[in-house]
Amino acid sequence: MQNNNLTIMTADECADLLHNNLILSNEGHPKSGFNFRQLLRDGRDKKTELVLGAFQERPRTKWFINRITKK
Repeated sequence: MQNNNLTIMTADECADLLHNNLILSNEGHPKSGFNFRQLLRDGRDKKTELVLGAFQERPRTKWFINRITKK
């Protein structure tokens, strides 16, 4: 995100980027980004460590990822 001067991306955009770089697999799932969105949901529900910079629009419709900047 920093290299491309982006401050925000959707979960689908992030998932596509991860998938295209062979980091995220969507095998067996019909929707692009299924595994990544599940990771975000698990963090929100405190099942796993929260993904920093992730937030969800209200009502729970769409995930967004904010770039974390170091101070």
